[in-house]
Amino acid sequence: MTVLLLAPSEMSEADKLSAAVEQHSGDPHQVAVDDWPGAPVSLQADGEIEFGEPLGEVTGVYAHTPALFTTGATPFLDGVDLNENVWATLTQLREHRTTFESLVGILADRGATVLPSPGAVRTNRRKPLQLERFRAAGLPAPETLVTTEPAAAERFCERHGRVVYKPVAGGAPPAVVTPDDLDEERLAKLRAAPVQFQPFVPGDDLRVYVLDGQIVGGMRYESDRFSFKLDQAAGEDVSVSPLDVDDDLAETARRAADALDVRFGAVDLRRASDGSHTLLEVNQAPAFAGADETAELGVADALAELLVE
Repeated sequence: MTVLLLAPSEMSEADKLSAAVEQHSGDPHQVAVDDWPGAPVSLQADGEIEFGEPLGEVTGVYAHTPALFTTGATPFLDGVDLNENVWATLTQLREHRTTFESLVGILADRGATVLPSPGAVRTNRRKPLQLERFRAAGLPAPETLVTTEPAAAERFCERHGRVVYKPVAGGAPPAVVTPDDLDEERLAKLRAAPVQFQPFVPGDDLRVYVLDGQIVGGMRYESDRFSFKLDQAAGEDVSVSPLDVDDDLAETARRAADALDVRFGAVDLRRASDGSHTLLEVNQAPAFAGADETAELGVADALAELLVE
């Protein structure tokens, strides 16, 4: 019962999941996708799959999709002179990514449990699509504007007062809109690339882990900044504590996962002082090693049990 783990070499989630798979009598096979080109990969005409050696029967796959040979995965670009080799490098990344995505799809077709599921990955970086599905499902998501139009951004900020902005595809922490951001010259830069704007949502940062419709853990982030993601971006440790996931939070988390057809994901929410909460996003390739250790959750164990079955 082989479980294939596709993740960066220093990703602690892969190590923790590998140990959990062994505890469930599985055989973890880790492939460091940032060791490019790394171990040879072959998809044989007879259906055999090899990473230097045959994999045998694969019951589960955990693929950290943000690191699968994307242009934002900087380890692949170390030592590459993009001025000379940009198209060759992008083509190599595309070919590796396509091969690995096909590999994951083939194993899914053969009955292996694949997390994140290949279809759900498409919504991970498409935040406007996520938010529209939340809205359509009647979930408590914040009003959102994605725009390249400076006047639209100005009107939104005037209407809501305190506003945060963030990249449409994620990958960077949110920031509060300041008067300098509304300067005509800076606003004009919107025309070059869309930006996502939302009203500032006060409250505690919460994360709830969902696996096949079940709540497998929850935690509360503790930060002096308005978002724990600013601490992470600054390379600082973020304190977390276990979260008692009440029925209302659990219902929102499950419905959010269902709206995106997500089997495994981390649902990020804000809970106000009056107990109400707002749904922010669902991360379909979330970190969980730190949560398991510091908040004493059992996410890796729950994943391993499913992947070994």
